[in-house]
Amino acid sequence: AQNLHHALVSRGYTVTKLIDNAVAPGTSTATVTRATVLQAIDSLVAEAQHAARRTDGPVRVWFSFSGHGTQCRDANHDERDCLDEALLCGDLRTITDDELHARLVRPLQQAGCQLRGMLDCCHSGTGVDLAASYDGQTNKITLNTGDSRAAAATGADVGFISACTDAQTGADAFINKEYQGAATHAFLAVL
Repeated sequence: AQNLHHALVSRGYTVTKLIDNAVAPGTSTATVTRATVLQAIDSLVAEAQHAARRTDGPVRVWFSFSGHGTQCRDANHDERDCLDEALLCGDLRTITDDELHARLVRPLQQAGCQLRGMLDCCHSGTGVDLAASYDGQTNKITLNTGDSRAAAATGADVGFISACTDAQTGADAFINKEYQGAATHAFLAVL
């Protein structure tokens, strides 16, 4: 988190970090709960929307998550594989790709913001339900036409890097004497 923080700040981003292994003082309660992550997303979106109303140029927004990812039953039947991709928070509650799209992607798209980000976690391939996915191994772009929210985002200035496909697992690696997300490390190495 610290390495990515420095890289983003040096490029003009304002950064709010939520560290998943932190606990509230005097307790054993994780501070990165579903509620705190959603609150941080809502604050990020509100600040970006406010900035977009005050400026002529595009407002650049970065969102990243490096932690645990999972899949869960697709309650609204909009996924081809019948599974939603989800972030797994410190309180073991999830935030689904549907929720990320509705609370992060759609409002920033509507505000005209430029959204970039990374999901460095397992099952992150379509983790924010974008209109298309690029597979670097096959060099192919797949349209995610089975998802009405993704199709509606076509034309948005949104791009995300995922650690793996929906069906794969990501990895932490011990690099430079510290554990870190392998995809985040690789991303920082090419900046």
